[in-house]
Amino acid sequence: MLKYIIKKYYEGGIGAFLAGIAIFFILMGEIGIGFVSSIYICIGLEKVLGKGLITNIIFGASSLILMLSPMLRFSKLDDKYGKNKRTGNSGNSNTGTAYDSTSYTNQFSGNGNIHLDYLSPSELRIVMGDEEIPYFRDLLEESQIEYLLKKEKFHNYKYRTNTIAGYVQISEDGKWLRLGKNILPLDFICGYSKHNNELYTIDGAVLVLPEEVRDHEKSREIGNFFEERGMYFKTTPHPGRYEFRRIVEKCHTELSKADWSRIRYNWEKAYANSKEGRSRKGNLQSDVFTRVLPTDEILKATKKIKDKRKKISDYIDFSKFRNEYSVCNGIEILTMLGYPVNSEGIDFLFECLRDVDEAYFLLAINALKTIPLDALKEKIEENAKLAYEAENVERLAGVMYLAKEIGYEIEFTKELKEKAVAREKEEKNKIPAFTIDERLAYASDRIQKFNPDSVAYAYQED
Repeated sequence: MLKYIIKKYYEGGIGAFLAGIAIFFILMGEIGIGFVSSIYICIGLEKVLGKGLITNIIFGASSLILMLSPMLRFSKLDDKYGKNKRTGNSGNSNTGTAYDSTSYTNQFSGNGNIHLDYLSPSELRIVMGDEEIPYFRDLLEESQIEYLLKKEKFHNYKYRTNTIAGYVQISEDGKWLRLGKNILPLDFICGYSKHNNELYTIDGAVLVLPEEVRDHEKSREIGNFFEERGMYFKTTPHPGRYEFRRIVEKCHTELSKADWSRIRYNWEKAYANSKEGRSRKGNLQSDVFTRVLPTDEILKATKKIKDKRKKISDYIDFSKFRNEYSVCNGIEILTMLGYPVNSEGIDFLFECLRDVDEAYFLLAINALKTIPLDALKEKIEENAKLAYEAENVERLAGVMYLAKEIGYEIEFTKELKEKAVAREKEEKNKIPAFTIDERLAYASDRIQKFNPDSVAYAYQED
């Protein structure tokens, strides 16, 4: 309780005033309890030892310990939660670097998560500088950084209206956002404020954009970009920082691989199910495509389908989803409906196998595993053939992964393997062909002494 109150005290406002009063009464109460306890200790000692110097010394020592211990406890907590307030540090001096030098992959051994729990909001403000990968650089391996800076291809973002952005750029895989000099991972960015010229991250940081971005055209482009991706925050989401820490404690190794999509989805789901997330008013029919829904709203959607007030197709149009995280809403609805009711959504689930790195991939795999094999065979064969003919390696890999998970051998890929083996055998059995380069052969006197007609010839297959 005292930890929470001290946190509130340093957040400012009316909450800080009330927290200060609460701290005073808590400390006075604990000191009073300590004083009374020491009196009872002294009375007990008098009965055993009698009144004397030793009793007085013990009384004084116990009084001192019992009365000072609450103050020492408060002082220790104050050191943790109030450090920034006392020293007057400001995050504005933190230009382009993370607020803790330790990599996230090592954050959670012992007290490594201190940066998430004990820092005030001002320490979480990161001013974007000239560094190309600000703030997130420590999360990446050197090879990843080199690829991102030298080999990753970016293009100007194309809006749904077919308008091409002049400032906002996105990587070929859709995972990285470039704003001017700065490259940022989209999975980490959950909000934007045009008024404050800030971006908000899922781990609680505020990225202050360069002043040049306040330009009307640039800020309009950024705002439109986030609008097209669905619902986003206009200020720091609470309790986003806590949810991020809790999730990363379980799967922090994914951060070192830049596999952040699943972490982002888990964060979105945890936030949606929190008190703050459930209080966000919206329209279920449109929200299903724009943000991750809390579990109670997923249940509402399934109930409407079961009551025949809505159709399954109203919730599973892949093209309508604004971002990769909200796609999971459709998968959750189908999973809750169960087979055979959800059979109408099998094509949608196979569409979710298009990218093995997205959060929706494993959810779709798990949903498909609940459907009987007889109902999947034809779709597996069909999707494997289509992916192969379109040379879509990643989608084919997704279909093959599903087949492996359910213990099914794809006939189409089996035939491809057999044909490949047959070709290999045929190549090995061929008589090797060879030719003579006459220009090189007759370029020296030594070679010209030989009769080429008797020892050299060219064998060609019919």
